[in-house]
Amino acid sequence: MVTDDGGDDGDDDDGDDDDDDNGDDDDGDDDDGDDDGDGDDDDDDDGDGDDDDDVDAGNTQEALREFLQLRDHPHLSLCSARWVSDALCLPPSAGDLEAVTELKRSGSAAGDRALYYAALFYWILDMKLKARACVKKMLKLSETSPEGLILKGWIVLTSDTEEDRPQALRYFNSGVQDTGDLFGLMGKMEFFMATQSEQCALDIADQIIASHPDFIPALLMKMKVFVSLRDWEQTEALAQRVLERDGRDLKALQMLTVIAAAKDGNMELILQMLTVFVRRVSSRTPEVICELGYLLSQQNKYKEAHKCYSAALKTDPKCTSALIGTVRCLLMCDHLEEAAHQLAFFCEVQESFGNTEVPLLKALLGRKQSAGEETVMQLLEDATELHFSALRGLNYGVEYLQMLDLNFLLQIVCMHLESKQDFVLVPGQTPPFWLKHSNVIMETVVRAVPGMTVSCYYMAYVKFLLGEHRTAQHFLKLCAEKDACVPEVHLLQARLHLSAGEHSSCLSCLEAAVSVSFQVRDRFQFNLLKSRALLRSGDLKNAIQCLKITVNMPGALRPSEGPQLFISDSERVSVYLELTEALRLNGEQHEAARVLQDAILRFKGTPDETRLMLANVDLALARDDVDAAVVMLQNILPTESTYVQAREKMARIYLERKHNEKLYITCYKEISEQLPGPHTRILLADAFMEIHRAVGYYETALETDTLDCLVSAELAELLLKLRRFEKAQQVLEKALEHEPNAQQLFVETHLNMSVCFLFYPQLLADTLFWKNQKEEAVKIYSSIMERNPDSFHAMAKFLHILRRTGKLDDVRSVFIACEQFSPLSVREPGYNYCKGLYFWSVHSWQVTEALLHLNKARGDVVWGEPAVDLMVRICLNPDRDVFGGEVLDKGPNSDSRISTARNILSTFLPRSKSEQDKLKLLWNLCRIYSKEPREVERVMLEASLLVTAQGFVQLKQIPRARNFLKRLSGMERSDTNTEDLENACLLLADMYIKTGKYTQVDKLLDSCIRHNESCSKAYEYRGLLMEREQRHSDAALQYEQAWKHSRRAHPAVGFRLAFNYLKCKNYTLAVDVCHQVLQQRPDYTQIQDELLTRAQLSLRL
Repeated sequence: MVTDDGGDDGDDDDGDDDDDDNGDDDDGDDDDGDDDGDGDDDDDDDGDGDDDDDVDAGNTQEALREFLQLRDHPHLSLCSARWVSDALCLPPSAGDLEAVTELKRSGSAAGDRALYYAALFYWILDMKLKARACVKKMLKLSETSPEGLILKGWIVLTSDTEEDRPQALRYFNSGVQDTGDLFGLMGKMEFFMATQSEQCALDIADQIIASHPDFIPALLMKMKVFVSLRDWEQTEALAQRVLERDGRDLKALQMLTVIAAAKDGNMELILQMLTVFVRRVSSRTPEVICELGYLLSQQNKYKEAHKCYSAALKTDPKCTSALIGTVRCLLMCDHLEEAAHQLAFFCEVQESFGNTEVPLLKALLGRKQSAGEETVMQLLEDATELHFSALRGLNYGVEYLQMLDLNFLLQIVCMHLESKQDFVLVPGQTPPFWLKHSNVIMETVVRAVPGMTVSCYYMAYVKFLLGEHRTAQHFLKLCAEKDACVPEVHLLQARLHLSAGEHSSCLSCLEAAVSVSFQVRDRFQFNLLKSRALLRSGDLKNAIQCLKITVNMPGALRPSEGPQLFISDSERVSVYLELTEALRLNGEQHEAARVLQDAILRFKGTPDETRLMLANVDLALARDDVDAAVVMLQNILPTESTYVQAREKMARIYLERKHNEKLYITCYKEISEQLPGPHTRILLADAFMEIHRAVGYYETALETDTLDCLVSAELAELLLKLRRFEKAQQVLEKALEHEPNAQQLFVETHLNMSVCFLFYPQLLADTLFWKNQKEEAVKIYSSIMERNPDSFHAMAKFLHILRRTGKLDDVRSVFIACEQFSPLSVREPGYNYCKGLYFWSVHSWQVTEALLHLNKARGDVVWGEPAVDLMVRICLNPDRDVFGGEVLDKGPNSDSRISTARNILSTFLPRSKSEQDKLKLLWNLCRIYSKEPREVERVMLEASLLVTAQGFVQLKQIPRARNFLKRLSGMERSDTNTEDLENACLLLADMYIKTGKYTQVDKLLDSCIRHNESCSKAYEYRGLLMEREQRHSDAALQYEQAWKHSRRAHPAVGFRLAFNYLKCKNYTLAVDVCHQVLQQRPDYTQIQDELLTRAQLSLRL
């Protein structure tokens, strides 16, 4: 800070120019520091624009004469003196010294206005410490000066110290006296934008525009607010409004270009807008020359780009962009030694600046010099982290998109993908770093520029490699809609079809690619895809012919230079594998072995070597060399990408060739232990199910030797795994007849079977329920609860089933029986969870009682997670509205509910991975219910399908929400997803009703009622449809069901029921329902005024 030394001018004691005061802070577009509110940078205060021209031209004497004309101006004398002290750096002549002295003397007796202009002058020159000193002196002379307070607010807001910036609002509020103080109001807008309070900034913009409708800086600032909120329509409307007033406004032209690029991906419009934009830009500066070089390098014209960078360096030898561009061109032209020398020199010079390009250039150099892959990956990660760190805290807008640098991020993704183009993620395999990193980058890019074809293409590519084929298909569809003439899109579409086993569709896509560009036939990737499709479809002859052509293409045998000839090692290995497989299937075993051995020699020591080993195993099995195949498979370690495939192949050998079921299961157990995850567990479960085929072999063996107790024991064990308990018991009893000493075996088996019988009824009941045999499921659970009244897991399941079957009145007896069986059970967490669930979903929607009981369970290890889940959902939606729906009446909104839900989550400590996932989901649910656009967007790419759809509804992106809901509504129901599927069907039905598509609603509502007969919202929607069709009697029946299953707790349902009773002239029931509603909600006067009075009057008549 600068202290007040009592001097006249507020300079530092040492008298220097404080070059270190100059920061690089760019405080925005519109806060230009002029106090007249016209948005112009009026650096010369007399408005003639001559002073700075004379100084820049080096005409010291002419500049002094201009300044001397201002010496008698009381407000500008000090400003002129400061200009002479700070701006004139050339040594003046003897004649100039006298003029300088006289000019300084005229500014020594400065008043508050002179100090104001001096502070403004220093602030415009970005000399913030001197500006602070001057405004401080001014405020000493006039403490309540609005202009001084506002200017101090601007100085604080644009300071380099973030800790001081919150004080800026206090100065603006103190200085702004009315709506005419544009400089202050613009400052407040800039402050709110800097703190990401877009709504406050929008309110001030509306305030300014209301009183000054033609004030362009406010219009531009409002435009920035809307683009930060990603409200493209409003942004475009404001840009057009600005251009109506000034057709040459650069910021409006720039914004229209951004919309065309980021939102629409309209290349023709982008070219048109950029042409207009470039005409307004000077082409003589090094920055523009560097930009031209950058554009040439993006077109792979590195020699021309190098010339541009060299020209820029002649103008400005320290130009960072030119230096970096030069290194890039040298790298791409394979002048590696010179590039390495230049890069090392550049790193020494600019190490402190943290340029994001440097790690990327080092990664490029390392890749070309065959450096270790881990080193390259680390450099790419460093480049990305450094790049994203510069984006933190920025509002979405032009500056954000400039800093995002789409081409920089796509180059990193391309470097990840270029060596892994034929990578296939095996289900259950953890995605490698390069793929996860590419996914993170592309999600950021697509979120920022969803309309760009190139971003959608690479997002589709990454999702395809991750195995998310539906998402990949979605982005490919977007690419095709924007530009159907991109051959890469057709090639990736062909890969998708091939992976799905749709061989004819794959070949059709390849033909479409050829129709777009005949040159695509000469690509290695095209021929590899074609040969694979032919091979999978059984056309061996044409497949072998195509593969032989592919093997002899440039770059197939060894790496070739140039971007068009680049073929990754994985692709080169793939063509050998496909040719080997085709020859083997065609009966050419010796030729297949020769091709494979050639490939093994070529790719020995590479990461793809294990893929060749698997092919060698197939050849060994073809010649019945089983032991050699097993030995080769055992050499593949868990760290290899082909480990799962190898172990599955080994398991198949043990089962089919060696008939050893134990080793067969052991292989899958090893997979599950080495790569734990849901997919590997499913593989293990499938392996156990495969064993049922072995039962026949055991039974045949027993018929041959009925006294073999070992075979009997193994058969019984197998039958137990298959849940054939009675058959297992018969086998063991028969064995005991011949082997009395095996009594211990029988006892152990009996104990194991008792455990199975304990859980068997529950599993059977669940199975019956999902097979729509609900009555049988209810009977089984009733018998379970009779035998075990304090089995809380069974009790919770029973409550859900009773609710879904509409038998709500049978629930109370379950709790009575439990309390009579064990009076202390009322203290158990499981009991309290079930009681909370009872009050919430079964009894009468008593929210307070439900939360009280659930609160007693949320600290338990077992019941904590479901209790917290239910508590959060109750807090967020106590009235059980269809979140995102707009057709039915809703309960009141309350921020306190969201706050309560967040408080509950903040005290929940997850103990497992599943609980961590649940916690993340519930936090995302809170963000969605907050309806804040920024919070909603934060959730979108990491949430469940239902939450994502609800988020799109809040963002007014209804078609995208509808697509997600359609996917959900078609999924198969289970215990874990039935609530989400029900909510999805209801929300989708709401959308269809709103758009008048009534025929599609019935199926959705039928599905809800079929799986949950007490779904009151489904009945309510049905009633609404019938009411709109003037079928009031039928509507009353539906509303009656909704009123019943909501336990008469929703007044809006009661209102609709009474209204339809009134319409079908059932006045007595209308009066009864009105009384029921008023008994619950005496303050609901609408039903009394509109319905009850009319119904009573009609009864009297």
